[in-house]
Amino acid sequence: MSSVIELVQDPVRRHAMIDDGVVELEAELAERSGVTAMAMRAGYKALRKLRPNMVESNLDRLLPMWAPALDPYVAAGRASGDLPAHFRANADEIAEALLGATDLRAREAQNKVATKAYAKLRPRAKDQVILGMPRVGRLVDRHVP
Repeated sequence: MSSVIELVQDPVRRHAMIDDGVVELEAELAERSGVTAMAMRAGYKALRKLRPNMVESNLDRLLPMWAPALDPYVAAGRASGDLPAHFRANADEIAEALLGATDLRAREAQNKVATKAYAKLRPRAKDQVILGMPRVGRLVDRHVP
């Protein structure tokens, strides 16, 4: 069995997961409805216009921090026989683990604009991560055999 930590150490697999992660993020944004979703899509579009590779570069920075948080859930999901279902069932815990790593990254960030934006969005982040957990589970399932 492979792990997210092993994936992170393989540049080809790492970049494949990052590229696929961007596709999943964009699909998730496209499928959501409501005022929050409209605001998220507008923010994403503006971000891509200002810094076209910012999402990829941040995924590349965060993936090594997320790997140790994800690996126990990957192992448990594989043991259960259905990793995506395990991710859905444990979405709250996994979201906390991912956001804990992201919080650490935000505290270390030098970009004050990004830090301020993250602080403003963080209170609502967990609910958004939980909503996206089915895609996260499928993404990990595809890339971490």
